[in-house]
Amino acid sequence: MTVSANALRAAVPARYYIELPRLLGRHGINAAEVWDAAGISPTLLNDPEAQLSLEELERLVSALMGIGGRDLPLELGRSIRLRNHALVGYAMLSSPTVDYALRLTSRFFRLVFPAFRMQYRVTPQGAEMRFLPTLAMSSDCLAFHIEMLAVAALTDVQELIQGALPHYDLELSIPAPLHRDRYHQLMPQARLHFAALPHPGLCLRLPTSILGEEPAMANAASLAVAEQRCRQLVDHIVSSGNIGAWTRMMLRESNDGLPSIEELAATLNINSRTLHRHLKREGLVYRQLCVEERSNRARQLLAGSRLSITRIAQELGYSDASNFTRAFRAAVGCSPSDYRAEYGVADSLSTQN
Repeated sequence: MTVSANALRAAVPARYYIELPRLLGRHGINAAEVWDAAGISPTLLNDPEAQLSLEELERLVSALMGIGGRDLPLELGRSIRLRNHALVGYAMLSSPTVDYALRLTSRFFRLVFPAFRMQYRVTPQGAEMRFLPTLAMSSDCLAFHIEMLAVAALTDVQELIQGALPHYDLELSIPAPLHRDRYHQLMPQARLHFAALPHPGLCLRLPTSILGEEPAMANAASLAVAEQRCRQLVDHIVSSGNIGAWTRMMLRESNDGLPSIEELAATLNINSRTLHRHLKREGLVYRQLCVEERSNRARQLLAGSRLSITRIAQELGYSDASNFTRAFRAAVGCSPSDYRAEYGVADSLSTQN
């Protein structure tokens, strides 16, 4: 299944936020004020077919961040059930095994939550569910939905096996939040790893012992009908969108060097030549996007830290300081030392190693 460019700006089902008013009420927050601040009609939640655009998602997250309640994405993720996934959730419940249900979900995840793509594989270390963004989101919106998906994915699996999981690993690209203790309360069996992925997203590693378990509603006839309908829905997705903005986000949010174009293309289930073509249509070149992002990071490090030029070169993936200096001069018009002299931090900043 190829992810069309349309998925990069596709709307997200409003049904995933249906419990938000109740959760806000528990925090003593007037939900109507949040909807008003986000410019979203609360009646959307009563429509099972309603969608929220990326712009609406951004405004909603901004409004929620403005009122506090930093653990809201965790609570929201816990409120999501398989029935919220509509047809895909029904297919999951009808699957013969947990393994089949997870493979099916990865194939049709565009119908579940098109802002992300799900990858699934079984390795000697366990079953791996990986979620990668396919929409160009702000850092706050991205972090919110990474946290929400982490709990929602776990809740899905627990519903499939009808019980608690044994020990498992949860890796997230975001740094440890202030509400880290809430993770331990909701996921007592989890081994948590923050800032653990090189690219934006999350990875849930499950024990293979659960994969052969049979969901309570397993039914071959129901599964066949649901799968056929899922395929029909995917076939009707029209191709159009903005891959350039998504590519910039993936470069901006990566934690350990910049991803290769092959890695980004794999995230969208396309090859690198197809991704190059999409970027070319928008007048963009991947190599130049990488140069721009490295330049942005270099300026941030030079102006906001006392890391040595050599250390900054290493942080940005250059083989040595000379190569970094040449590249920086070509991009910015001056040497790293001159840039730091003009824009660097005040002398009162403590030295970093």
